[in-house]
Amino acid sequence: MPVNRGQQSFVLRAALRHLDRWARGGAPPPPAPRLQTTDEGFVLDDNGNARGGVRTPAVEAPVATLSGRPWPGASIACRLFGSTVALPDARLRELYADRDAYLAAYARAADAAIGAGFVLAEDRDALLAEAEPGLVP
Repeated sequence: MPVNRGQQSFVLRAALRHLDRWARGGAPPPPAPRLQTTDEGFVLDDNGNARGGVRTPAVEAPVATLSGRPWPGASIACRLFGSTVALPDARLRELYADRDAYLAAYARAADAAIGAGFVLAEDRDALLAEAEPGLVP
């Protein structure tokens, strides 16, 4: 089972760019909605992903559930990186008519993340390259 592939590297690059600009007297970084929680933990969407927070294409056009929780038996180091669990084929068929529909949803999600300032426009091609149309039945 792979670690959480929530596309943090793209968000981190954008955050550092915003921090640098802000530290030099520019505008502050864009705010993100807080992660939604209850006393029991995160509020999850219909795909098992946390609601709120920074929404990358991996969350907005999902083919998997991303979690901060490690998989059973994960090594100590891997426990820090959470887990990724593929969505069932039946759920993927509910979400996407076909691979083109998935890729269109993924591109819209990438553009939304860029528009919100959570991903750099210069990272768009690399972010789009992370789409996983082969997982869509």
